[in-house]
Amino acid sequence: MIKPRNLMLTALLACSSGAYTEPSSYLDIQKNPSPNYREGRGTNRIEGIVVHSTEGSGKGALNWLTSKQSKASAHYLIEENGTVHNLVDDKDTAWHVGKSNSRFLGIEVAGYANKPGASFTEQEYDGLARLTTHLLGKHGLARDKVVSHEWITKNIGGTTHTDPGKNFDWNKFNAYLDKYQKK
Repeated sequence: MIKPRNLMLTALLACSSGAYTEPSSYLDIQKNPSPNYREGRGTNRIEGIVVHSTEGSGKGALNWLTSKQSKASAHYLIEENGTVHNLVDDKDTAWHVGKSNSRFLGIEVAGYANKPGASFTEQEYDGLARLTTHLLGKHGLARDKVVSHEWITKNIGGTTHTDPGKNFDWNKFNAYLDKYQKK
């Protein structure tokens, strides 16, 4: 069994102009490799970031996505307490959005898309915003390239999922992104 390693990644703050400011905070990422990925991205480059919901707890999702049996993965997972896990390297293809796997980075957020009374935590929104800000800067992506799994289903196809669903508050997430991105 591979033990998690703690990596300190500098969160790059993206400016709307595409320029980057000096790092002002750190993003703590735990390395927990998944066996479910394909090396490389073929001829594709990273076009965007897909936000998912795990439909369960963060610990359960971590166990599932790092097991060979699941035949599924994502690049990152965010637990309820905001802990960020890296499951698949950005340079490789995680198995998270069907035929578009090699075009997008995938971030799973612990929680439920449509379960009545369920909600995502403030720590999850914060961790997701920090990670997303870092990834947007690292890969030179515009903020409008952050989409839901449902967006992939409706606009590209090859999948039928509708997460992160109505329980995910995009306005709250965008407010957290505003906090970490320069205007």
